Amino acid sequence: MIAYAPMSCQELYDLTIDAFNAAETYRCPVYILSDAYLGHLHEPVIIPPAAEIQKHVVERKTLDKPNPEKFSFRDSQNNVIVPPAPVLGTPNYPIYFFSQPHGPDGIPVNEDQVLKPLSNLIEKITRNVDKITKTQSYMLDDAEIVIIAYGLPARVSFRVVNQARKEGIKVGLFRLITLWPFPYEQVKKVLANAKAVVMPEMNFGLMAGEVERVKMLDIPLYKVPKIADLHEPDEIMAVVKIAREAMK
Repeated sequence: MIAYAPMSCQELYDLTIDAFNAAETYRCPVYILSDAYLGHLHEPVIIPPAAEIQKHVVERKTLDKPNPEKFSFRDSQNNVIVPPAPVLGTPNYPIYFFSQPHGPDGIPVNEDQVLKPLSNLIEKITRNVDKITKTQSYMLDDAEIVIIAYGLPARVSFRVVNQARKEGIKVGLFRLITLWPFPYEQVKKVLANAKAVVMPEMNFGLMAGEVERVKMLDIPLYKVPKIADLHEPDEIMAVVKIAREAMK
């Protein structure tokens, strides 16, 4: 399932459009991971005219012609595809939609056929990571310490980077806008020349585990967890300075 992490009221609005587009394109649930602080935040939101918004909405494709062969998760070369949704009242509409793994006709499959439909559901996302994921980079070109953050902690981290740069500390920010699918390859490139990673999260380190999968083993990762409270810039900055001292 695709998950987005906004850091402003404007992004709550904009990413909602993206979420519906992604759900329509990949036919899967999409989460928008807000939090209590963002939910109570008051700030301007620009809502374009309806005609302008419509330009950013993907066209809904439906399978309404009597050609059941097209309702498939694989093309002729066995590549994973996302078929249009079948329309109620047409020959392409499955008779049932069971919750357990089922075939293109909606009928449950035997136990020895379970892995195939499940792999389709997974691969339609994992094979389109570059198309789905959204990230933001800030002052990463020469960064020795990389802050990886999402949501409101990322918003706070922009200030931390600016302050650190004023003090001569080479810090950059890699912001995760899409949390899943996780951009492993992008993170790997971002950390290729880094000497330390700092991760402020409003939990005990949910995404830090994913970063651990791809970072170099000799690069320390400093978690900055906060529960039910928003990070102050000084809290993240203190950990950045700890990382810098450890690098000497």
